[in-house]
Amino acid sequence: MIALHDIHKIYSQGNVGFHALRGVSVQFKKGESVAVFGKSGCGKTTLLNIIAGLDQPSSGDMVIEDKLTTKFTESEWDYFRNHNIGFIFQQFNLIEHLPVIENIAIAAKIGGHNHKQAYQMALDMLDKVGLKSHAHKKPRELSGGERQRVGIARALINDPDIILADEPTGALDQATGKQIMELIKEIAKDKLFIMVTHDMTMAKTYANRLIELEDGKIIHDSNPVNEKVTIRLKRKIKDKSLSFVEGIRLSLHNIRVRKWRTALVSFGLAIGIVGLLLISSLFNTVRATIEGEGESLRDNPEISIYRALSSNTDPQSFIDDISTQYTYFADISYVPNHALHILANETSDLEYRTPITLNRYIGTPSHSEVTQHYDNFIGDGRLPENENEFVLPLSRVEAMFSSDINISKDELWSRTKGNHYTISTQYYYTPVHLTEEIDNCLVVEGWDENPDTLPNAFYDRFGDFETHMENLQDLNGGQVLTTQIQQETVRVFCDDYEALTWHIDESNPRDEMSLTLVGIFDDSRINNALFHPEFLLSLTAQPIWLSDEPSHQRENEEKVVAYMLSEHIDQKASIIRSIEADGYRVHETTNISFNFLSGLSMLFSYIIQFIFSSIVGIAVITAGLMLLMVLYISIIERTREIGLIRALGGTRKDVR
Repeated sequence: MIALHDIHKIYSQGNVGFHALRGVSVQFKKGESVAVFGKSGCGKTTLLNIIAGLDQPSSGDMVIEDKLTTKFTESEWDYFRNHNIGFIFQQFNLIEHLPVIENIAIAAKIGGHNHKQAYQMALDMLDKVGLKSHAHKKPRELSGGERQRVGIARALINDPDIILADEPTGALDQATGKQIMELIKEIAKDKLFIMVTHDMTMAKTYANRLIELEDGKIIHDSNPVNEKVTIRLKRKIKDKSLSFVEGIRLSLHNIRVRKWRTALVSFGLAIGIVGLLLISSLFNTVRATIEGEGESLRDNPEISIYRALSSNTDPQSFIDDISTQYTYFADISYVPNHALHILANETSDLEYRTPITLNRYIGTPSHSEVTQHYDNFIGDGRLPENENEFVLPLSRVEAMFSSDINISKDELWSRTKGNHYTISTQYYYTPVHLTEEIDNCLVVEGWDENPDTLPNAFYDRFGDFETHMENLQDLNGGQVLTTQIQQETVRVFCDDYEALTWHIDESNPRDEMSLTLVGIFDDSRINNALFHPEFLLSLTAQPIWLSDEPSHQRENEEKVVAYMLSEHIDQKASIIRSIEADGYRVHETTNISFNFLSGLSMLFSYIIQFIFSSIVGIAVITAGLMLLMVLYISIIERTREIGLIRALGGTRKDVR
């Protein structure tokens, strides 16, 4: 039983309204076949939509199966449409990207049936309407009559009490329309069937009750029903919905139809997001590494202390002065300020490259707080135990074998373990700006080192050859030259050698020692070679520059490397300031591969990350906007599908 009482429906747009239904009161009962007809705009479809719950009246009441619908909630309307109503549309309203069987099964799935049950129910309904062989075709592959049969099967799959049909044959030819109406009549014979139509012949043929509408009012009812209406307040609520899996299945069908668009948008968005993650990860890793080195620098106990180098300097007294004045240090080691060079391997000729420059080296620490950082040796390597032993970092040993890139660490150690190396410890000096000062000297071309072949100009200027050579060799205790200054084939004799600017010539060693390699450090943070403290103390202090010019004073220093006790690390900055206040120069060294470029590297990494992140960010935003646009377009494209799901009793959750 359906009863409508004084139903009004007004459609408004701004200040203008259209009164579609005007006080309609009518009852329908089970088993009736009702045809509602009238001119276009008289309110036929509006009446049908209100009965189906697809539209709500502006005023009035409707009772369905003893239930007052005036205060139905959305969930109650969903239940009513899904379980009580079967709607047959004029334009079929099939979902084009779903197979026929899915178009029918969706109504059962919305009602809570699982995939297997819904498919079997859909096959049974297709069998009833004669389309079982077309179950897996797409709607576009069917004729108009076949599509309407699919619509009928969908309307009846949940065995509804009420069948509503809005112009069910309006899109069909006359012969096909007759077949469809015969099918509906057969299937709906024991149900309430309400049909909207313009075709009076069809209405009289297939309906046992005719209702005519005009201007929103019923002007004729061939068989009115006027029974007592009982209202029960308890109503049923739809507690089942489309499962998540079925929702995904419907989405996948839609994606397959538009697979290229979906794939390209997804790929673009994925590239943007993955690119942003990779760039962020890369630069965060770089910064974390640099910042980690910065932390190591702050916590590093090693500092270098410098003082001016004088002719009567004593390395041990320098160490004693620092250890007496300051009690912050666990170890203090003297380190000459010039480079050492490995000149040759006395044991084997397996190295391919010499000399090897050692411009970073320190004395072997002895305090346990310091030695614990120097234990990462290859094989059975160890720290130096006497002044004839030394240890190299892995990078320096690899430099010896630079042409053999495939050699392993263990092979490096086996080739170098216990080898004796000639190491230069002191150097002769050479003039720095001889070409600028040559006017004050005598230049002799192609001299054969026989004093008798020297030109008369030499004897006129310098007198005796032996006396001149003695003066040259006495310069700075014999550390400068043993023979005349030579540049290619030219010999240069000067009046005042002390007037020239001299600096160490590391290509011309004056003293050498033989040392044994006893270990290789396998630690990328350590670039220092290690020598026994006694070896370093034995080296004669040698100024880098033989000059008193202010520009060279800083280079003419000697230094000690001091390791701070862990209990004083937190006060390192103030300790350094106090040492500097006593006239020493302090350099905060570190035993890791950290240099000035690290700061620039971090700044550069921020700039590059900002640039790349901006580019990728724009790509992500663009892809995101495209995704939203595609989603919006897909919603517009699926408006009919969304409306159909709602008409079949699907909830908002089902649509989402």
